[in-house]
Amino acid sequence: MKKRSGTTLIEVTVAILIAAMTSISVFSVVTSSNVSHARADKRELAAAAVRMAQDRLKAYVTSDTSNAFIVGPNNWRLPGDTSGNWALRGGNHDISSWLNNNSHFDRLCRNASGVASCSFTYRVTNVDCGFGNGSVPDFTYSCKTVDFTLIYPD
Repeated sequence: MKKRSGTTLIEVTVAILIAAMTSISVFSVVTSSNVSHARADKRELAAAAVRMAQDRLKAYVTSDTSNAFIVGPNNWRLPGDTSGNWALRGGNHDISSWLNNNSHFDRLCRNASGVASCSFTYRVTNVDCGFGNGSVPDFTYSCKTVDFTLIYPD
């Protein structure tokens, strides 16, 4: 019998299987990296939105809503706040419309069908920090604690 040079069908099949498994693992790492990067981008945008809201609220810290002669920005109301109250009045405030209507945050708020669906709220709690609390309902002399909640499509 003569020996033939070349490869057998089994050798070719094993080589193809090894190449396929290697390709799948490489593509899996690349896909995982892309998903992780997209989530990190959204977390960065969410942090930027909270920082912007904090900066906007700083304009209302020294407001005196009881003085009719001093009118603050937007009559002391935070633009986009659906509560219609002073920006630092105790309780819940919804500023989702500010975020959903801001084109800078489209990548954060748009879901798969292109609809802006972020929920952005903050809660103000009045804290006595030694100056008294002021009068109801704004407690203008009390210190304020603000907690933000931002929910965005993943």
